[in-house]
Amino acid sequence: MIHLKVTCDHRRTKKNGTHPIVFRITLNGKSRDIASGYSCHADDWDESNCRIKPKSDQLAVEAKRIHDQHIALLEKIRDLELKDSELNNIQSVKDALSHKSSSDITVHSFWLQETKRLETSKHFGNARNYKSAKLGIEKHSTLKIPFKAIDYRWLTELETKMKSSGLKTNSIGVYFRALRSIYNCAINNELIDVNSYPFRRFKIKKESSTPRVATIKELKTFFKHTPNEKDYAYNASNYGKLIFLLRGINFADLAMLTKKNLKNGRLIYHRQKTQKMYSVALLPYTMKILSLYASNERKTLLPILTNEEFDDVANLPAKIMQRRKTCNKWLNKIGEKLKIDEALSTYVFRYSHANACKKLGFSKDLISESLGHGYGLAVSSAYLENYNIELVDEMNKVVCNEVMKGD
Repeated sequence: MIHLKVTCDHRRTKKNGTHPIVFRITLNGKSRDIASGYSCHADDWDESNCRIKPKSDQLAVEAKRIHDQHIALLEKIRDLELKDSELNNIQSVKDALSHKSSSDITVHSFWLQETKRLETSKHFGNARNYKSAKLGIEKHSTLKIPFKAIDYRWLTELETKMKSSGLKTNSIGVYFRALRSIYNCAINNELIDVNSYPFRRFKIKKESSTPRVATIKELKTFFKHTPNEKDYAYNASNYGKLIFLLRGINFADLAMLTKKNLKNGRLIYHRQKTQKMYSVALLPYTMKILSLYASNERKTLLPILTNEEFDDVANLPAKIMQRRKTCNKWLNKIGEKLKIDEALSTYVFRYSHANACKKLGFSKDLISESLGHGYGLAVSSAYLENYNIELVDEMNKVVCNEVMKGD
């Protein structure tokens, strides 16, 4: 049986301080909201009677119009139940009541909806990736189509267009994985039948890329070089060194470090991307670089982000990306000056650590554990209670000492 209730959605607040009034339909424990087109302030809503308080002529008119909408929806629900006594799909009920069928919902509109949902739930990084992938796909094909239009042939034609435009296989894969994720969300929201799923036959291709790394000799040259403190490259040089010394820490994680991450001579943090915990022993040279940026006013250990940027969670991913690009620009200039073959970047320092470990004879398993590729670290591992942590610490010490001792 379909239930209908008029309610003021206090979870959402408009710019004028009012809350939207919605018609909440419920079926088999699942619910959906249909907008009424009206909103009111919290103290103008009569919770017990589910209506606007008629405090003024305007509010009385709005209350009457919402009441009329309510009656009209009840009549539609009665007709629906008479036509289909076994109706059990809440999304279909909503679509029928709002004169919308699943075929009217385009991939474009649903993609925007999912992006907005991620932003609302504060998954700003994923939302940014969705936006980027959508823009990338729409350069080659419209997404203002129903989900049923996406089949094996449509996917292969899109892939061909992307390849002919010069996109690399892995870049295409990023776009297609985002599209696949959106398609799965559409299935979960019952906008398309699971039997129509085109990614069973269409396989997203991936090429193994050659890691971009600097040699141990080149790293020694880099560590011996220190730009003038007034030079724009000074901070970038220190950030590159820290990424290496901290076992290839990601730039985004480096930017987010605070004093709380320093515990008993170790750096303990959760990776932003995976939420895995990492624990790194702080070597003397690492502490020396960090001490250069000591500040009681700044929230972060390093001046990559201002306090205002650090607190602005919604725009944080974009700010970190911007800072990373700037850092990479100056690292590249340093590399050119030092005649290092590989274009230096934060990525290069991250994977040069693993490469140096390999060149010095350490096992792949130990290197993998150091990067956290296998399984990350358990909470108890953060306090040297795990034998493997000691091995990783020793490996990092040997590698860093080798790079810093010079020729």
